[in-house]
Amino acid sequence: MTNTTTKIFAEHASNLVLGHFNPNTQTVRDLRDELARISDEFPDYRPDMSALPTLPIPAEWDGVWARDSQGNVLTGDDAKTVETVARYLETMSA
Repeated sequence: MTNTTTKIFAEHASNLVLGHFNPNTQTVRDLRDELARISDEFPDYRPDMSALPTLPIPAEWDGVWARDSQGNVLTGDDAKTVETVARYLETMSA
């Protein structure tokens, strides 16, 4: 999964931009914070979680929402967990 745009679109309203995130210059912690801001400011809309801005994510990395250039991933059912890629891969192989 790769989204090369920096826009975070609304689910079911793909022309509505709720926020921005650049995986090349920001960390997934910033994305987690941006998703929280969106939840607070746009209670009637949900971000399209399947189209978050991200660096390429290998297909076998289940449960990863986004990846940044500093070697971190955003994971978890609620997209609130930040892990290093190394830690994520360690957990997946256990």
